[in-house]
Amino acid sequence: MRNTLKSEEADRSPSEFVSTVLAAFDIILLNYKAPDKLLRCVASIRKHTRERYRVTVVDNENSETSRRTLSSLKDVQTLFPEKNLGVSGGTNAALRKTDGEFVVFLDDDAVVSADWLRRLHRAIQDRPDAAIAGCKVRFPDRRIMSAEYLPDALKPIGYGEMDRGQRNYARDCDAVLRTCLLMRRRLWREIGDFDERFFPAQYETIDYCLRARLAGWKILYVGSVCVEHDHLFRGADFFDRMEKLFLEKWGDRFADFPLRDSHPADCRLTEGFRHFREGRFAEAAVSFEAAEALDPRFRQPFEKGEALFRCGRYPEAIRSFRRALADAPSDIVSRHRLAVLYERTGCWRLMRKEADRVLAYLQANQNRSLRRRGAGGGSAGRIEIDLSRRSVAYHLP
Repeated sequence: MRNTLKSEEADRSPSEFVSTVLAAFDIILLNYKAPDKLLRCVASIRKHTRERYRVTVVDNENSETSRRTLSSLKDVQTLFPEKNLGVSGGTNAALRKTDGEFVVFLDDDAVVSADWLRRLHRAIQDRPDAAIAGCKVRFPDRRIMSAEYLPDALKPIGYGEMDRGQRNYARDCDAVLRTCLLMRRRLWREIGDFDERFFPAQYETIDYCLRARLAGWKILYVGSVCVEHDHLFRGADFFDRMEKLFLEKWGDRFADFPLRDSHPADCRLTEGFRHFREGRFAEAAVSFEAAEALDPRFRQPFEKGEALFRCGRYPEAIRSFRRALADAPSDIVSRHRLAVLYERTGCWRLMRKEADRVLAYLQANQNRSLRRRGAGGGSAGRIEIDLSRRSVAYHLP
């Protein structure tokens, strides 16, 4: 390895550590500025996992606080790189320090549920041609973060939908997120390391899934397994750069992945995302409406509202964002869109009400900027709020 790693494993006796020989599953976590979340994740693993496993933590933060926190964990292998290796580099380092037949990648702010690993393992064991199995990822407010991932739309399927059981299916797909992912170690031996150009994070796992697909392996989505994910905000300045890198690498090869769009509603959603990315907002709105007509559980009120907003259909956009807030009252970005729309339609009282809520959120979160992945990827826009002038400015990216 190019990066020097110090391991707590070397200082422990075999009786203090889960044996590498006995551990059928190596569970890999990356710690970065969220030690309390990582402890919660490990606790959920211990509560809900009956299989023989070993946890390995790569401390990409490597501070006194993180060392103190991680040292409190028993039966956990901890690696301390000299610098932040990012998601790809940290994953590669952990893969070299483990040897279980199966590898599990978990985000440090994820929480697993009962029977999670047995179901993922059973799904992949029943399919010798499959190398990766992912699951449904859900926010704490029960909105779905991801089912499968559509590479050509740069979009997780199901993002923002309220979980009504519509994503509980199982099927082959092109990619899944690493929030909770089971992988055969054989795949790593065949296709090599995660691409460390995706630094510090984003798209490295989608890239790996596509490489696995080109190597002849299948990717499984197992919707009966659900993990809760906080999706912590730990920097956004690299998103656009990583997206550009991903598109440069794969943008002309999306046709090589024909498994997308296997549900009619998802087919129309993908069509809508493509229209949106290419600036055809009226067509995008039609596609989103068609998807909802096929199955109301698949509705995308935020994306539909954004498309209507950008083509100037303000009253319809207001109705769509209201539906988004009815599904998820904590969706502050939809609330901001409403403030902008109320200003543009002269509804000053309603504008002030929504803008006050957005300002309260920004103040409570140290004035951090709001970002939401739009239907076509990239930033959702920049916000300027001036209540004294009754102004809410929204700058399109």
